[in-house]
Amino acid sequence: MLPGGGLGSRQAEFRFDSSDFRFTVGKNNALYIFSLVLPKQGTQLVIKSLATDAGYFKQRIKRVSLLGYSKSVKWKQDADGLKIFYPQNKIPFSTSVVFKIE
Repeated sequence: MLPGGGLGSRQAEFRFDSSDFRFTVGKNNALYIFSLVLPKQGTQLVIKSLATDAGYFKQRIKRVSLLGYSKSVKWKQDADGLKIFYPQNKIPFSTSVVFKIE
C-alpha cells in the first residue's frame, strides 16, 4: 500500500506540516535542518529532537542561521526543544528553508 493511496496509484502522496524536519551533518560538522514546508512569517518552529536533554546533538548550540537570509535569526534551546523564531518580514523562499546549526 502506498502512503495516501491504494495499490496501483501512480504516485505516493505525502503531506507535511511545520513539525516535519530532515537533518544532515556537513563536512564542517554543522547540523543542517531542512523544513519540509515553508513556515509562515512570524512562526515559532520547535524541533523537539534538539531539546537540551534529548541527547541527539551532543555539542552546545552557539548559532542558528537561515541559509540565504542575511539577518540573524532568533532562537532558544530549552527542555522542550530548539525553538527557532521564523522572521516576520518577507523572505524570498517558495518551497522550503534550511537552517544551519553551529
